[in-house]
Amino acid sequence: MGRLPLAALPGKVPGSYLIEDHRLASIPVPQLLPALVEDRGGVELQHELLLMGDVNYDQRSGADEDQTSEPASPRKRPWERSTLPQSVRGKHQFGALVETRAEVEFIAGLYKRLYQPGPDAILDFRQAAASETAFRAFAPQCMFLHLATHGFFAAPEQPSAMSFELVSQHGNARAVNSGLQRDALLGYSPGQLSGIVFAGANRTPDATVDSLDDAQQLDDGIMTADEIAFMRLDGVRLVVLSACETGLGEVAGGEGLLGIQRGFQLAGARSTVASLWKVNDAATRRLMQEFYANYLDKELSILDALRETQLWALKNPGDVPRGIRLGQNAPETRRLSPQFWAPFVLSGDWR
Repeated sequence: MGRLPLAALPGKVPGSYLIEDHRLASIPVPQLLPALVEDRGGVELQHELLLMGDVNYDQRSGADEDQTSEPASPRKRPWERSTLPQSVRGKHQFGALVETRAEVEFIAGLYKRLYQPGPDAILDFRQAAASETAFRAFAPQCMFLHLATHGFFAAPEQPSAMSFELVSQHGNARAVNSGLQRDALLGYSPGQLSGIVFAGANRTPDATVDSLDDAQQLDDGIMTADEIAFMRLDGVRLVVLSACETGLGEVAGGEGLLGIQRGFQLAGARSTVASLWKVNDAATRRLMQEFYANYLDKELSILDALRETQLWALKNPGDVPRGIRLGQNAPETRRLSPQFWAPFVLSGDWR
């Protein structure tokens, strides 16, 4: 069910979609529903909006680069260590997302025009500065997080400790592999098999993690769902993950969607918008512009802002960038294929 785009299901009228009849949101961790809707007054934040886009996946900020504003990363506790074993990382190479520069520039400009915030309200990280270290340091201090970057997903052959196959083979044993003692354990924590990609993720990790002593404090450019879950994001109102396939996660045993949305909810973030599959870069930019105009300028709820964005895209295929192959639309209806608007889903607080 986690991979099913509910918005694209058939509606009441033949040829229509469910999004035209209903407002849709999901709750990945139902036990946290009371915490999602409770009043969290009193959370003091130093900043308002964090933007990350136009990420350089081939370069990390460091001493050899002119990135003086990035904070030093404190020593991490064992469960916060981020360097993935090479078997999980695989040979992923992440390509540049050219349209994300214009995407984050639009959001920053809109926010400034509407609210005239102070000089420290908006944090805008690009290129090598869009790092895992910067995200760790500043995300807990912001109300809104917009990450225009790739999602990471381990190869399907990497076993989840919750996989049906492993449980069938080994009875009820569900040993979880942290990545540090692979031979003794049955599978990886599902939260290690998906994550968010930051600057420098294409570079070879600088350290191996075959033992706890070798697990250094290096951020490797990939923040797993497990790592996200251990952050303190109680002050975060909305997280938007606008790029490729950031909603999906490798979850076994028929559980459905685990993914990054669940990690953010466990960390305390109220709402997350993410995509279930890869969408054209230019189309995503245009959809995000429409979403933020609905949410910030028209002051719609998050749920209504996303729904109105999807309905706009559905009914106005000519207003989307040429990167979208309009030939896939039904000519008799002149409606945009769900391939381009249906993957964006809201998780958590819908207000």
